[in-house]
Amino acid sequence: MGDESCLSRILPPPKLDMRIDASAYTPITKFDGNLKKVEFLKYDVTSFAYHLSNFPDVLIIGPGGGRDVLTALIFGSRKIIGVEINSIITNDIMKERFKKYSGNLYSLDNVEIIVDDARNYIRNSKRKYDIIQASLVDTWAATNAGAYSLSENNLYTVEAMAEYINHLTGNGYLTTSRWHGVNSYKLTVLYLKAAEKLAIKNAGRHIVLIKTGKIVNHIFKKSEFKEAEIKKISQLADKMKFEILYMPYFKKENKYTQLINSKDLDKFIDTYSILYLKASTDDSPFFFNKIQFKSVPSVLLGMTQDIGIFLLYGLFIISSFLSLILIAVPLYLNKKDLFKKEAKSKFLYLIYFLCWELLSC
Repeated sequence: MGDESCLSRILPPPKLDMRIDASAYTPITKFDGNLKKVEFLKYDVTSFAYHLSNFPDVLIIGPGGGRDVLTALIFGSRKIIGVEINSIITNDIMKERFKKYSGNLYSLDNVEIIVDDARNYIRNSKRKYDIIQASLVDTWAATNAGAYSLSENNLYTVEAMAEYINHLTGNGYLTTSRWHGVNSYKLTVLYLKAAEKLAIKNAGRHIVLIKTGKIVNHIFKKSEFKEAEIKKISQLADKMKFEILYMPYFKKENKYTQLINSKDLDKFIDTYSILYLKASTDDSPFFFNKIQFKSVPSVLLGMTQDIGIFLLYGLFIISSFLSLILIAVPLYLNKKDLFKKEAKSKFLYLIYFLCWELLSC
């Protein structure tokens, strides 16, 4: 699920792959209570924030098969709360069928797994956390192809990020991992917009982006990163062979630094290639929509892959054409006599449109 550093010399224990909706994936790691056997997770890019915090209280969004829970345990977390929306995963799989295989992970004394929508839970929680973690909470295969372009997702909105940040302790970290590319660019925009919403100045001093393989870990610290932390991050990333995409006072230029250092973020986003990087909000929670309207023709012609957009506009064109041929044209040809027909003729019109509606269903 995550990408481990090449420094990890620990052979991972066996695991089971849990597939959701044929493509979403979360592993169940075989665990017997011995944390040394799962220390390979220390070298996973998704766990980078734990190296910056001591014995943190943790909130995990979408713990799934428990990988992030194991990570929190390895780093000595005092209290671990996981919010999982899928009751089947929590109750039937982790607490029943694979209870022994997972080492009764979800019933440990310092682990509490709550079945709820994460936004709903956080919004109603008065607790503050040292780390809030959300690692790849969705389907890569489907989102990469654009199947979720038109699906609402309230975990990735400006308001959501603001709520997460508000529930951090003074020096707490929000760590969210996404696949490198448009989704990680959009998440960076969400961090910047959330900081703006919370009136946090110099947002770039609160952000660190670490990459390995295809995964980018986005870390937002509630307070500014201090010089000693920046030095530690640089040393850790170098040691683990992770690539730093951005951190405060970072001098290399890339798409992430362009976004973060942009003086007019909205203007920069509007002129950015074919990608749709506008921040998703609770009023428009389409985080996975990655295509600008002007690029729809390229999708329809097959030059850009996005299943959701292709189906939406493709069906719109087909239905418009059929409506023109089967509804508008007959009405136009018969407009003079339409309302002068006898009852029998009107009944035939009614049957005609009823059949059309049935076929369209």
